[in-house]
Amino acid sequence: MVVIKYALAGLMLLAGLVAYSHREAITEAYTWNPTIERPLIASFDPKAVTDAVRQDAPQAGLRVAVAPDTRAASLPLLATSATTAAPVVGDARLDGVVLGPDGAPLPGATVRLERLVEDRTAALDLMTDASGTFNASALAGGRYRVRAWRAPTYTQQSSEVLFLADGERRSLVLPTDAPKRLDLSVRATPSRVVVGQTAMLEVKALVDVIDANGQITKTGWPNELVTASGSGVLGGQGGQAVSNGAGIVAFAFRCTQPGSGSFSVTAVVAAETVEVTCVAETVAGAANAIATGSR
Repeated sequence: MVVIKYALAGLMLLAGLVAYSHREAITEAYTWNPTIERPLIASFDPKAVTDAVRQDAPQAGLRVAVAPDTRAASLPLLATSATTAAPVVGDARLDGVVLGPDGAPLPGATVRLERLVEDRTAALDLMTDASGTFNASALAGGRYRVRAWRAPTYTQQSSEVLFLADGERRSLVLPTDAPKRLDLSVRATPSRVVVGQTAMLEVKALVDVIDANGQITKTGWPNELVTASGSGVLGGQGGQAVSNGAGIVAFAFRCTQPGSGSFSVTAVVAAETVEVTCVAETVAGAANAIATGSR
């Protein structure tokens, strides 16, 4: 123990001698000298500091990671309404029943759920079961648009728009209609007919149908009884016919004298009128000559 004590005392004495020999350097390190600092402060150049910051760090030097500015980055688009990708998974739930025009449950109907996020949507299509009900679980909370239809006859005239809180359960009743509106498209070819010539009256019966996306479109309606009745110089002409597979009916007519006439065309729930002008051959020839000379 005595030897250890003397050894420690020797080490302490040696450390003291080393410190005393470097006393001037230690004093300068812990003493502030205004005469040295003032020139340094006066010569401070902000531009030099900025330039130094902008310089690339050496390969072996210290590099500081700077987070990228993502404020202007665009988010990836969600699935559009044309797809059947499910909305984001969550804890909300939507269920309900689809009804036909008579108020009875409508089996086999499509129910489209669209989660709306600004101008983007994620869509999910469901099919009602035999009891006309549907059930969508594990939905994310948010704003939803819901619409039901069954092609080609039934559709919901307006969508249900709602806010579904996360974890909420909501039940809906979705009534549908059968918009079977019949329209007639009528045209005389030509509309200006020379006396003695035969022309055609073409009628197309169009009816509302529901497409695969629940939208109302027009299509030709076959087997529709159409009646055409002439008046004026076309009096006594026309007739009845049934539309073909494309919904088209054609009537032939002839102008027997110059003047104005018309055809009244009717179906079960639709009616249209078309005007026809009958002209003498000399008048028609003069009109054609003027048209030819003006080219």
